[in-house]
Amino acid sequence: MKSKILGASAIAMLAASPAFSANTGQTFYYVPNSLTESKVTNGPWTLHQTGSHDASGVSVPSVAGTPYAGYCNALGKVTTNQGSTSVMQPYYFPFVFRNGAILEGFFDYRPRNEQEATVAAISTDWGATWIVTSQALGLNPNCPWSPTDPNNDYVVVSGLQTTYGLNADNAADNGLGHAFILTVNGVQRIYSLNRATNHIDSDQLVIHTIPWTAGGTFLTTLPPFGYQSPFASDNTAPPTPPVVGNYPTLDATAQATAGLINPDAILGAVNFGGTVGTAVIYVSKVLNATTANGSGQYPDLPPNYPLPVKNCAKTPSFALTNIINNSAKKANTDVTTIRVATTTDGLNFTDVGAVPYAPTPGYLTSPNTVGTAGTADSFSGIRWLGSGSIVPLTNGKYGLFFGAGNCLDNDSDGFHFIGYAETATAVSSPSDLLKWTVINGLDNPILSTDTVTDYSVTPAPGWAYPHSTPVINLTGVNLLTPAQVLPWTAPTPSAPIVTPPGGYTSNFFSGRVYDPQAVYTDNQTLTIVFAGYNTPQPSNNLGDYRSIGRFKLQVPNGYFKPF
Repeated sequence: MKSKILGASAIAMLAASPAFSANTGQTFYYVPNSLTESKVTNGPWTLHQTGSHDASGVSVPSVAGTPYAGYCNALGKVTTNQGSTSVMQPYYFPFVFRNGAILEGFFDYRPRNEQEATVAAISTDWGATWIVTSQALGLNPNCPWSPTDPNNDYVVVSGLQTTYGLNADNAADNGLGHAFILTVNGVQRIYSLNRATNHIDSDQLVIHTIPWTAGGTFLTTLPPFGYQSPFASDNTAPPTPPVVGNYPTLDATAQATAGLINPDAILGAVNFGGTVGTAVIYVSKVLNATTANGSGQYPDLPPNYPLPVKNCAKTPSFALTNIINNSAKKANTDVTTIRVATTTDGLNFTDVGAVPYAPTPGYLTSPNTVGTAGTADSFSGIRWLGSGSIVPLTNGKYGLFFGAGNCLDNDSDGFHFIGYAETATAVSSPSDLLKWTVINGLDNPILSTDTVTDYSVTPAPGWAYPHSTPVINLTGVNLLTPAQVLPWTAPTPSAPIVTPPGGYTSNFFSGRVYDPQAVYTDNQTLTIVFAGYNTPQPSNNLGDYRSIGRFKLQVPNGYFKPF
């Protein structure tokens, strides 16, 4: 059986030196010319297909593009990307591992407000291009009523205009996501987040069993749709007769984990064998946990959360989301905790504990770090860590490549930068996965969204975030031209904000960067496959969102253990 460590995952301005940290740990160097936006062959519809269509951007409210251009053909059938090599959009949240000479990837395919599905693909060039092999666990088989409607308020069901995006009971693009593959006792399973309203981050993870084959992992044995349809005419499986609004009832083959605490995404797994079994390290997310109830209490707060509770203010005027939207984003009161649990059967999990918050040693996140405004607005800290993958070191420790963010974004998905941490000690038991040391944080990241500057800080020119040059410091990394996403154009901010060299949103990851999947390449190289957005929210530019990319890092010979 193949060996794999499981992770939940141009105008060049090259960094003259790597990012350094006061902490001990690895220093990374960027492998020149390795950062690229990925392309995909075959599979479902993509935003841009040569000779076919360009799903253009949106400028609301006066001018609209065509965000669903070519999604369906003249016969009212959903189209595909068969035979075409296209920019890999709208794909994100990859889970990637090496299988001999190829990479296998499982991606969250998610056209905004229309569909969500899991897509399996392979790559023979370290993630620069992917070939789709199968697709499953989808959500919506119907076509948009209007390809120009940015919110997809209506779809076509049996030839009729049917409420979709406008109906809170319908699915939009809230299906099964955050795929993770884990094999326990010879049984391979795919674990998914149930993103449906009132289920996300409260339900257990959804499980489907998939066979393992020497040629790769395929999804052809899974149901094409992960839910029973919200539309009566689409229900072909029980219940009988069909029920309108049956979403989010899962398909009949779905199972669920037991014992995980508010699971959102699995970061990785380590097999200890014997009676201990396999340990998983995962993101536990509690929505609105730092919003007080009528009695001023926080009943959903994790027991180890630092007190007193301190929330973010709205995003500052210099934040990228403010520059793009010309308005601030309100505070986010979700809480993420990194937890460890063990399993001996892949179904039932036993909690080991939680990684501490700052200031307790071994922490990864510091949600109560106070900045100049007196709230939890230290823009250099980590408030939310939401995605990533783990890798083994030759000294027995584990490394964690992660996506994270803070009050600069006010989003608990944690997508401001890609960082790196290592366990405090060698890992010989599951509890050793509970203590970490952050090596590359927001101010010395491996890769970051667009740099923003607080011009109120003296001396001039203010304080930049990140404050140190990222390991990878490039602009203009985007396979799309401005003409392909018109009428959307990047705004020009007013004084005192100064547009940086290369402009804002010049990269396909300018607005979001997260879920780094580390793959052992050779004795001194790691390949990182990750997700990026051109703008902070997909609704900003519906012609350029949810992209896959990859880059390579050089490390000292033999630092990472082959996996």
